[in-house]
Amino acid sequence: MATLIKVTPQPIEPNTNYQVYTFEGELDKSNLNVVSEAVKDFFVNNIENAIFDLTNLKFINSEGIGYLVSLHYKISKANKKVYIFGVQANVQDIFNLIGIPTIIPCFSTLDEVIAEISK
Repeated sequence: MATLIKVTPQPIEPNTNYQVYTFEGELDKSNLNVVSEAVKDFFVNNIENAIFDLTNLKFINSEGIGYLVSLHYKISKANKKVYIFGVQANVQDIFNLIGIPTIIPCFSTLDEVIAEISK
């Protein structure tokens, strides 16, 4: 049975170079296609940065983490970048344990990500 995940691309603000994607629910092998569908347009637009808001991501397993890393590499090959913010404590512990912040920049808030992008 597939677990529930909702990934919502937020409206792109004028004069910005980022797209925010809000994740809600649980991410695992059964619903990776939902993420793929949500981010597919990112590869054809002129936006340089994908920002994943994981504030409402309750759970992610190893397959979900692997997919995010794979997606990061795919986006990087397109000369674009990925950032994560709002990771819940239980997910952050897993991310830290396996070194996700050394691969994908992780921040506490959207404002921190925007400040990093603006450097």
